Amino acid sequence: MAQTLDSQLPLWQRTLDTVLLTTPRQDHITGLQDVVERYAIGRVIDAGMLHPTATYARWRRTISEHDIPYFAVQQGDSMELGSNLQLQVLWPTSLHKSSDEARDNCLVIRLIMPGLKLLLLSVAGASTYALQGILSSIQPSDLHADIVQVESAISKPYPSVLRTLFERAQPSILVVSPVGSRGSTQTAENNKLYFSTFDDLQIWSVADVGALAIRRTDQGWLTYTEENEALTRFQ
Repeated sequence: MAQTLDSQLPLWQRTLDTVLLTTPRQDHITGLQDVVERYAIGRVIDAGMLHPTATYARWRRTISEHDIPYFAVQQGDSMELGSNLQLQVLWPTSLHKSSDEARDNCLVIRLIMPGLKLLLLSVAGASTYALQGILSSIQPSDLHADIVQVESAISKPYPSVLRTLFERAQPSILVVSPVGSRGSTQTAENNKLYFSTFDDLQIWSVADVGALAIRRTDQGWLTYTEENEALTRFQ
């Protein structure tokens, strides 16, 4: 992850205002450990962990050792990350004991800025518990997003309730991120096949286009691939 940032940011920029850990899975934390150790971080946000793993405990220790302000958030919390950027926490309501707490207690956020809304589902897109909780507690108008991000479904298909969430969010673009090294060509194809039934939805697979960047320009918001190829403009 740090290598991806290095390729996207100028050499002189070694600071990041905010780092989000959406799920305390080992592959996510491992990617962020190097980022925290190589960049100056303004704040770290996650949802906490009911039964911390050794990897998560190390993550929290690293944050503390670097004196980085830490915020554990839950549904209803919001933060102003800048003069024109708001972060809204949609999930979890509280930490829930389950067989997959990293998935069911995944941090789901909505980023709102002038002319653009992003909904980051991460691994919650594969959690029936989280999706049903979001749908029952969040107003449809507060789910609307131009872009929705979700991680690849690996061990089983996405739950049917995910379709209901997409109907309320009404995105025009879906970004599908791979899950660590467990992704495969077959998994990517199965995900594309699942989402191809969603009308008028552009599907961008990070496994295909690489890292994505969203930048504000004089013409509005532009999305770019890792090779700096412009994809879509939002006014």
